[in-house]
Amino acid sequence: MQQRASFGRKGQGSEEPERRPISFGKADEASEMDRRREAFIAAERARRQQEGDYVEPPGSDDLPASSNAQPKSIGTGYILWFLLGQFAAHRFYVGSSSMAFAQISLRLVGVLLFLSANFYGLYLLGAALVWWAVDGIMLPDLIRQANARSRGATRAFA
Repeated sequence: MQQRASFGRKGQGSEEPERRPISFGKADEASEMDRRREAFIAAERARRQQEGDYVEPPGSDDLPASSNAQPKSIGTGYILWFLLGQFAAHRFYVGSSSMAFAQISLRLVGVLLFLSANFYGLYLLGAALVWWAVDGIMLPDLIRQANARSRGATRAFA
């Protein structure tokens, strides 16, 4: 008679363990995270209502996710890029103000160096021109990302 080998913990014998589908924990973790997030939001609302900081607007659960956020338009972005691109208006439009300040600074330093008879200013102005052209190519993606950020932020705090 053959004896079956058991590779379990000591003392559990040779009974078959319960079979569950393999999920690698993704679904369980996601549902657990959803439950924790909802509990956290409910606790925060209750705490703010007790402190008098937060008053929930009537019917806020019925509002669509993007009711407050106006979607950015690609046409408006291209108009700003073409007419006011030297002042990085298109970057301010998509909410990338740090890059807008970097573009303005690059142009300003380039102009100041060029006016002071330093030809390195031409290199900086050339780099600013290339950056402006690349932004023209990347503008639809920048606007899609800005729209996604505004939708995501609205949904997270609804």
